[in-house]
Amino acid sequence: MPYRGVVAALLPILMGASAAVGSTLEGQVVAAKGALLLLRASSGSEVIVVERSTELRGAAGVEELSPGDRVRVGWTRSAGSARLADTLEVAAPWALGDARVAMRPAEAVGQLFVAPGEPASLLALDVRPRARWEAGHLPRALSVPIDRLEAELQRLLPDRSAPLLLYSEGARCPLAPDALRRARALGYTDVRVLSGGFAGWWEEGLPAEIEPSGLARGLARGERFLLIDVRPEAKVAAGTIGGAVPMALDAMDTAALAGVRWIPPVVILGDDDADGTAFAFADRLRNWRDQGTNAAEGPPLRLAGGIAGWRAAGGKLGAPIGAVPSFVDAGAGEIPYAEFLELWNSKGEGKALLVDVRPTASVPFARHLPLDRLPFEVASLPRDRELVLFCAIGKRSRIGYELLKREGFRVRYLRGAPPR
Repeated sequence: MPYRGVVAALLPILMGASAAVGSTLEGQVVAAKGALLLLRASSGSEVIVVERSTELRGAAGVEELSPGDRVRVGWTRSAGSARLADTLEVAAPWALGDARVAMRPAEAVGQLFVAPGEPASLLALDVRPRARWEAGHLPRALSVPIDRLEAELQRLLPDRSAPLLLYSEGARCPLAPDALRRARALGYTDVRVLSGGFAGWWEEGLPAEIEPSGLARGLARGERFLLIDVRPEAKVAAGTIGGAVPMALDAMDTAALAGVRWIPPVVILGDDDADGTAFAFADRLRNWRDQGTNAAEGPPLRLAGGIAGWRAAGGKLGAPIGAVPSFVDAGAGEIPYAEFLELWNSKGEGKALLVDVRPTASVPFARHLPLDRLPFEVASLPRDRELVLFCAIGKRSRIGYELLKREGFRVRYLRGAPPR
């Protein structure tokens, strides 16, 4: 957009932007929207502005980047705490040579997400480190880290003509292409690589599985999950994972789920791997999510092994809760939806300024400040009251929150969508 070049040229005068000292930083992408990136770097959260003049290496634009991608940024200027990127370098997606080798997630899901007792039509191997597989993997995928591939593959799949699917973290992860070369060297002839890796699968919201060990580690770290126990009422009452919500398949409460504006990854708890109810619930939840009726983060996750697997892994049982909780992390700047709704209905009541960071908007009582312009217009925002940012699903508002927090503002953001 034209304003970027003009404002960037005036920044050293208007904002005291540094133009003399060059620097670089490296980090992992947390979120990418519009022309802004939120990175997790050694110095903490960093907001990066990608201008038209930015030299891009390995990507055509911000929209190609996914959470977890590692980037290197060269910069000489800043807009407040935001870095204006002179160069942005990211590893290019790995080319597989023959496009027929790549398998899209939509093709793989029908072959892997099959009901208990039904055979899968191909073997899927996760070649990431085992801890990554435990935290989330494709249905029925086995963990075979890349350094054990040669030894394990011949044992797991003696027939070298049988179909094999390999995957790693994402489109820029070199592990899957390396595994492809190794499998071919062993004589396997029908080998495919999952396009986009697990990150692509996750972004498309396709059903996945989580291991008891991965769930236990996530809960211990304070990660948020919506645990839904789909077993009969008597079994749930006898013990479940503490904080789980009972919800039988024939009483799937989509109204309760839709009433929560943001839902973390949903983990479905059944009896064991033979429990068809957990599978059916995951399938129904996936179809419901495809209709766009909620703002769940990521796909439904079936707990591998169910409650039996949880107990076998040493997991403790606790009591269920009666209703779907509200998932808000006040310490991370999130505003509860009920409180946001009060501000919305009262147009802020002079207590807070609602800031809409979407590209276009039509809310007359909110300040419209598109995220791409935010770093350059920080000085126009008031410091005598709280700022509450919102967008369509919460990604833009999260980036804006991180930027304004570093600028010293009192700020929170809505994770989810505002009222329509």
